[in-house]
Amino acid sequence: MHKMTRKLMGPDVAFDVKVSKAGQEGIDGVIHDTRPIVGQKIVFQAKNYTSNHDQLAIVERFATTVDRQNAHKGLLVTTMTHFSTECYEVASKYRLELVTAGQFK
Repeated sequence: MHKMTRKLMGPDVAFDVKVSKAGQEGIDGVIHDTRPIVGQKIVFQAKNYTSNHDQLAIVERFATTVDRQNAHKGLLVTTMTHFSTECYEVASKYRLELVTAGQFK
């Protein structure tokens, strides 16, 4: 997870990663950007899904999690091939970044 976070955050950003759950479907946790003034809390989920089924429900559940955690933003990385327009609308409203496997190479 640390390697993926470094790729997403950039080489010069100080951060701390805390994994809260890891299992067959993926990993959940919190990234704390520790820079003074601009630091932030980012909730992440990296999930291994076998299809794009129920993606709107997945994004909506994640949005609720990010909101409950009082995070600055959420990062959902999945093996899905794409997200629907509705998913991107929810993401925009709740400060989420949606990343498919194809985008993360």
